[in-house]
This record gives sequence, structure tokens and C-alpha cells, in this order.
Amino acid sequence: MKKILMSVMVIGIATAFLGAGTFAYFTDTEISTGNTFTAGTIDIDIDGQNPWTGSFTFDDIKPCRVEYITFTINNVGNNPVNVFKHIKNVECTDGDTTYSDASSESEYTDCGGEFDVNGNPTGQGYVAKNNIHKWIIYDMSVKVYARTGGLLWWQVIYDEDSDLTVKDITCFYVQLGMIPVGGYMVVTQSYHMKAETGNWAQGDTMTFDIEVYGEQLNGPEQMGLQLVPKMEEGGEWHIDWTSYNAGTKGQLEYNIKGSAFDYDFTGTAPLANTDYCLIYYADPYKGNNPGALIDCGTTDASGGITLIGSIDLGMDLPHADDANYPGGAKIWLVTSADYNSDAKTTGPMTGWNPDNYLFELGYIVYDDIDV
Repeated sequence: MKKILMSVMVIGIATAFLGAGTFAYFTDTEISTGNTFTAGTIDIDIDGQNPWTGSFTFDDIKPCRVEYITFTINNVGNNPVNVFKHIKNVECTDGDTTYSDASSESEYTDCGGEFDVNGNPTGQGYVAKNNIHKWIIYDMSVKVYARTGGLLWWQVIYDEDSDLTVKDITCFYVQLGMIPVGGYMVVTQSYHMKAETGNWAQGDTMTFDIEVYGEQLNGPEQMGLQLVPKMEEGGEWHIDWTSYNAGTKGQLEYNIKGSAFDYDFTGTAPLANTDYCLIYYADPYKGNNPGALIDCGTTDASGGITLIGSIDLGMDLPHADDANYPGGAKIWLVTSADYNSDAKTTGPMTGWNPDNYLFELGYIVYDDIDV
């Protein structure tokens, strides 16, 4: 009897599984078709050349004389691009290699060369000098224009008063700023041979390469945006390199698209133990067009400050009411005392003490996907 019951149970279980396959269920299936990811492009040309084949030659540079190199970087890709300039492969030669071939008697004498009783060079004491890159002062400025040709942004990167030479700026990338899609940047450089350059430099030659590098926003060379100290002289704003080289600067990492603006700022402000605010400054003054408060914090005893978080700005950067639209947005670090942080998204400046701030070194763009 037990065996019969067991058999019936087994059969019943098997029948249940068999029956399960015959039931119907209500269903609905949706299929998304034709999905595509297309890589964007980062592409620049220089003076309409892609690749760049231009070169610059100056055959008669002298003390107190200024020579200029100007070129235009065009953003011909379909993304905003951060651009950098790099002077590299600098080589200086004496022009001639032996005392008897010195470019002039003045050069020979200034390099310690001696003469015999008949006034002929003996070669004794002559030591060639070939370092004119230490004696050529360098300055550079940039102007960024929109596709339509309107001036968006300009910056004196190095000015003559900084007394930086070609040697000082060799072998590292200098951030020039951001070029919007379809826009262009005019880069102007000048080379001034110092007035005190001696006759030892006669006939000397300096050769070098100029490399221009374009990178997507938030790329690895310059993650995010640098904020730097600036100063005004003669109506022009330029980087305060004394403060910059002393460590006063900041670095902002951010997302360029999202439902919230994610930020990670680390830097050293001009003032220690002071309340600061990281803001979106929308021109014109007072920056509330509409502008936005991103975050506030207090510097430590060394001026150090870190601000990390996420905020729903409720708008793209730049906003359409910003005078810099559509080129890009300015991000500043300003003292809380000079900013109406209670105004949140409007946040007008209430004071103006720029020596205490950090300013943008180029614009940013941010796409709020919810607006």
C-alpha cells in the first residue's frame, strides 16, 4: 500500500511540472533598435594647416630688439578643446666652433680671447658662450574668438615684467585656455633680447620647436580647470607669476555632463584662515547673470582649501544670459566677505578685492541633462 501511494505521489509531482509548461502568461516585450555610439572629435589646425608645417626664422636679433611670433589655433573638431603650448628641443650654438672663426673680433674679445703682439688671435683664453636662451625674455598672450569672430576671452599668460626667459619656459606644457567648437585662439609671443646681452652673443643661434597640444575637457594632461592668481596692470589682467610660483593656485575637477555638477577643488588661496566661496561668475559685473554659488569653506593656516561635493545647478554652464555665452563659463574662488553667498543661485559680488581671489585659466562648459 505504501508503495502504491509513493507511486501516485511521484506521478502527481511529474504531472504538476508537465502542466506548468502549458499555462499562458500575459507579457509585453519592447526592443530598442538602431542604438549608436559615435566618438567625438578633437581636432585643431594652426593657421589653416593640419598638420602644421609653419616655421619662423629671425636672422638679426639684437639687444633691445623684439621679434614676434603669432599664430591662430582653430578648433575644427566637434568638441570644446583645452589647448597647451610647449617649447622644446631648444639648442644654442656659438655660430662658429673655433676661436679663429668667432663671428667678430668683439665676440672673440668678450669671450676672453687673447692676441699676440701683432694683433692676431692666438686662441688662448677663448671660451665660447652659447646660451642665448637665457638672455631672451619671453612673453605671451592669447585671445579666444567665437565662430562668428566675436572676442570671448583673453589673457596675458606671461608678461615682459615677469622677466622669464626662453630657458625658464622650456620643456613643460603651458595651458592656454579653452577654445569652443568652431572658435579660434590667436596666440601672440614676443622674444626680447636683454639690453645687457654682451658681444659674446654675436652670431649665436638658438633653434627650438613649438608644439601645440589639444585635449578634450577633463583630459589627463590638465584634469579640469586651473584657478590662478591674477593682477591688473595698465588695464590688462595677467597671471601673477610671483604668487603662482609660490604655490597660490587651485585645481578644479568636474563633470562636463550630468544631472548634478560634481566638483572636487583643491588649492591654496591668497589668504589664510579666511572664508572663501567657489562660484560661477556670469558676466557682466556683479556676476549674477545668473551666476551660482557652488560651495564655501575656510582656508587653513597655509591658505589651503578643499571643496568636494555635488550640486544641482538647474542650468547649463554657461547660462544663456551670461555675456560669455556660448563660449564658456568662468569659475572663481572669491572671499565670502565679497560675495553674497546667501543668494544661492544669484550670488552677486558685494565687494571687489581681486588680489585675494583665484581666477579661471580658461572657460568650462557643463551640460545639465535635466534642463
